[in-house]
Amino acid sequence: NEYKSYLSPMATRGRGKLIQKLLEDEMSQPQLPPLGRGAIIRSIEQRETRERPVLLPSQVTTEEEESNRNLPVEGELPTRQTYGESGRDIDIQTNFIRVVFNREEVYQYHVAFMPGCDSKLERFSYLERALPSNMTWKFTGTILYTTSQVEEDVFECRCPSGRTMQIRLVLVQMMKIKECTELLNIIFRAMLSKLKRNREGIYDPQKIIQLPKQKLELWPGYVTSINYMDGGFMLQTSVSHKVIRTDSVLEYMTEVYRACQDNFREFKEKALKELKGCVVLTRYNNRTYRIDDIVWDMNPLSDFRDRRDEIFTYQEYYKRHYNITLTDLKQPLIVHRVRPKVGQFRREQRLIFLIPELCCLTGLTQAVSDHMMVAKNIELHTRLTPRQRLSALNVRLYNISDFAT
Repeated sequence: NEYKSYLSPMATRGRGKLIQKLLEDEMSQPQLPPLGRGAIIRSIEQRETRERPVLLPSQVTTEEEESNRNLPVEGELPTRQTYGESGRDIDIQTNFIRVVFNREEVYQYHVAFMPGCDSKLERFSYLERALPSNMTWKFTGTILYTTSQVEEDVFECRCPSGRTMQIRLVLVQMMKIKECTELLNIIFRAMLSKLKRNREGIYDPQKIIQLPKQKLELWPGYVTSINYMDGGFMLQTSVSHKVIRTDSVLEYMTEVYRACQDNFREFKEKALKELKGCVVLTRYNNRTYRIDDIVWDMNPLSDFRDRRDEIFTYQEYYKRHYNITLTDLKQPLIVHRVRPKVGQFRREQRLIFLIPELCCLTGLTQAVSDHMMVAKNIELHTRLTPRQRLSALNVRLYNISDFAT
């Protein structure tokens, strides 16, 4: 009707009259229901909407109360049954060892030094002189964990320079031992580092397995972690091996240079592409570093300042501290960027420059991994039987218990 009233004054002759007639005929015909799947789905949705009951406010509140009634009370952890109710018991041996603690609470303090102190070793020494000798504690640099509450919150001690250092402790929180999984792992790793191992206290460089034909070394070790489980705290330990290549980074760079047929530009691009992201081991201190860059305009004759503000060349430094004589004085230096730890803020990024001649690559190249004989020789030492694993774990536990006593 709306279209009809709009067109009727204008459509008196010609095409307008024809269109007006067609509209009138369409309006006069009965409307048929729409066909197709879409129309059927719309009719079903409309029917469900009409038949859906409307809930009163009181009914909605009752349903919410019933759902909230099944939720656990605040402060309580939901219990779950992790064992079966039928079957028979069997005796098995696993790599999980129960750890029992005689304390239930741990106190966390924030430590502030006035005047400020940048060296972590100095902060540790000041705190060691300030705290009671019979107190058990762990210091991470800014956070102090103790098994008993500290009576005083301000300490003063004398620095070697003669000035007075004031240490202020602020209690952050008291935590249950169940919440201190990360702290327990830090303490355990610190204990392992004193077992005449490398920095992480995982791999033993004194029991190296040599594979001279493949130019490889296997370092046996262990991977450990403490976690809270259904039966309490468990120490999980398993046998692990680290693969070390006996060829140095300098030897690997020399091979790349020969493959590039003395094309120095191509050599620089390919060497950085192959080495960036690789992990290397320095033999003189058994530490691992990640290669982030190669500095081509520096060499062992470049100088730097040490912590005592003395100027050395890299050649003089390694000769004086490690009695190492470098053979290639034109080799470039590789760079490791020290990444700040979680929660640690550092304005200036710290760089560590390493000598390629003194760094060994870790891991396997793709060519070595695809070699069947190399894989078999490695598996002979790394794939242990359950009895061999159990024997190795018993030795590990004996070393830990012997060190603790």
